[in-house]
Amino acid sequence: MNYYGVLFNIALSKSFIYKSNQDIQIGTRVLVDFHNRKKVGIVFEKIPQTDVSEIKDVISILDDKPIISQELIKTINFASYYYLCPKGLILKNALPSKVFLQEPVDFENNIKTQMNHEKFFKLNDEQKNIYKSIKLEKFSVNLIFGITGSGKTEIFLHLIRGVIKDGKNAIVLVPEISLTNQYKRIFEEKFLDTVGLFHSQLTPKQKFIEWSLFRNQEKRVLLGTRSAAFVDLSNTGLIVVDEENDDSYKQENTPSYNAKDLLIYRAKQLNIPVILSSATPTVETYYKAAITKKFNLFKLQNRVNNCQLPTIEFAKPYNTLLSTQSIEAIKNSLLNNQTCAILVNRRGFAHFLVCSDCGYIFRCPNCNVSLVYHKKTKDLKCHFCESSFDIPKQCPHCSSYNIKDVGTGTQKMEEFLRKNFGNINIERLDRDTASSKKNTYNIVSSLIDGKIDIIVGTSMISKGYDIEKIKLVIISNIESIFALPDFRVDEKALSLIIQTAGRSGRKEQGRVIIESKLPPRLECFVENNDYEGFLNEEIKIRRSLDYPPFSHLIRIISQNPSEQVAKQNIQKCARILKNGNINFLGPTKCPIDKIKNKYRYHIIIKSNDIFKTLDFIANNLYEKNLNFDVDPISFF
Repeated sequence: MNYYGVLFNIALSKSFIYKSNQDIQIGTRVLVDFHNRKKVGIVFEKIPQTDVSEIKDVISILDDKPIISQELIKTINFASYYYLCPKGLILKNALPSKVFLQEPVDFENNIKTQMNHEKFFKLNDEQKNIYKSIKLEKFSVNLIFGITGSGKTEIFLHLIRGVIKDGKNAIVLVPEISLTNQYKRIFEEKFLDTVGLFHSQLTPKQKFIEWSLFRNQEKRVLLGTRSAAFVDLSNTGLIVVDEENDDSYKQENTPSYNAKDLLIYRAKQLNIPVILSSATPTVETYYKAAITKKFNLFKLQNRVNNCQLPTIEFAKPYNTLLSTQSIEAIKNSLLNNQTCAILVNRRGFAHFLVCSDCGYIFRCPNCNVSLVYHKKTKDLKCHFCESSFDIPKQCPHCSSYNIKDVGTGTQKMEEFLRKNFGNINIERLDRDTASSKKNTYNIVSSLIDGKIDIIVGTSMISKGYDIEKIKLVIISNIESIFALPDFRVDEKALSLIIQTAGRSGRKEQGRVIIESKLPPRLECFVENNDYEGFLNEEIKIRRSLDYPPFSHLIRIISQNPSEQVAKQNIQKCARILKNGNINFLGPTKCPIDKIKNKYRYHIIIKSNDIFKTLDFIANNLYEKNLNFDVDPISFF
């Protein structure tokens, strides 16, 4: 008789013991009785012997071969340990939901190799040097640090061609679902119909099909967002993380894994190279490449075709949404049949509604945040719990009818532009318009095809778009970023400005107008396009404060419908940490102290020995009604 530990896609780390006369390979799907229901699980370990009585039999073995590899099992175990979350939740993220519904899996490889070599651009000398320096036969992490428009994508397209010739697959992570359509166009020109997509807007069936086709090598290049970090990499020879600086690679909810870091971990197990690409790499990545030399650093300091970087100007509007300088620039852009991109760092119509008489601000009853006014849908929305409310006619505090909107969102900017520029094609790209795959595809396709006169958007428009017709970029109302409770706030602001500015002038020199007041320190780096200078200065500041990359942070959050219970749990946590001589800040209320009707308190641990700290937490705090965020990028 053989005994097996079977793991389920539920919020538990323990595997459950089942028995079978058959020899079942680790990683194979089985059907078992779980609490009097038939349920699909994964054989996660073989157990030599057990004292457990009344062990249930495996009902059936669903596949002839393992559905997940030994490497992925090791990754799931590591992710559970490092991110302090149940293995079952990692497993749930790692496989398409259809896998747990007895969906048949095709294990036969049907390798396709299709390439249009004529569509590959010839590399310039800078690109060629990097291409030749990256070795595909062993593990390495390679940062391509290149200014916007310098041809970073073309380098890894050539590297992917080499990987495919060697019979291997490649995976390319991008930060936004909206980017996958542009990338798919670029990649399909070269690799034809062997390019797959993997992201959260696919249906469960579509996800399962794309996962299967990449696994069987019918699709040779997989373009994906964060969730693609767990796909089967058995036949993969190269991993690319584009725009590696983007926060979206870190999942905010449990399991709060970082896709970039997990893929580096997986690449090391598989002995394959990783490419990290960005015009604005994170301080942590740059430090590992330029200072400690753990990563290889490659720089691209010129735009392709020797095109100049855009000019930078500063302006300030008075009693209007845009300055006279920007309005005249837009008129000129329209006359020349060019596209103008306008960044507004907030979706919705206005930041909030306020009573002019008593100062009452309309807040979400479920979350301690102001409600955002959305004029198009005629409601107030909470951007944290997604609740919506009717717009009040009078103030609930003083009964005044004198209610006004404060701040500018993408909707207000869109309305302002329509009033001032009449019958032109204006589109908006933000979380509201990008909520459906079809709408996102239509907007991005129109932008690529040059059919949009003005595109208004949030940070979504800063991420990787290469649109020839965009010559003018206006950055409006970015000051709100500096209110974030985050030691990385200068890094995030500068990265957003440089990335957005980089959408301008890909074929001839463009123009950028910044309608925000920046701290003098950042203004200097923006004017000189000196992001590397900022990184070196920021590293000195981080070193003096012992912030990452010189330490690791772990955020512990207590949340509960009862504020008293949430507070008691975090205080108990603090006592345990203090007794363990763990260095931490807090406990205190979270900056947003109530979300979805749960009160929130947190502690921030600063650790110089991350694995020792993780072991302490796992042994002392794991079952204490707490949430853990290791290497957090948000502190709300």
